[in-house]
Amino acid sequence: MNILGAVSLWGLGVFVGVIGVMALAYWIIDEWRDADELEEVVEGVGERSGSAIIVTAGVLLTIGDQLVQLAADLVGLIDAPVVIGHVIGGVLGWLGLQGTITPREFLLAFGVVTVVALIWRASITRGRGL
Repeated sequence: MNILGAVSLWGLGVFVGVIGVMALAYWIIDEWRDADELEEVVEGVGERSGSAIIVTAGVLLTIGDQLVQLAADLVGLIDAPVVIGHVIGGVLGWLGLQGTITPREFLLAFGVVTVVALIWRASITRGRGL
């Protein structure tokens, strides 16, 4: 997966974030050459960055962009019948271990969940096989 193709804003957030980091690196290097002490470097970079609004916005756009893409990927997983079947199977197993349901009820419910998941998956992948 390409990092610029993985974001929801068509790479805009990553692009702005990279520009912000590059600008910050340039300001640090430029101030480093002229300064005698580290405090002068920090003050010079602070004056140039305008309280780092541009850099902060770029970094937040980059992180926010990636979080939106992660949420979209997770929502895509929820639609997968196999994942839903495994989650329901896990819940049934937990209920069985807790003694809430009997082994017979567990097997019956697990069988129903399996059949429903297979039918759901077959309807989604019609013509492409299971």
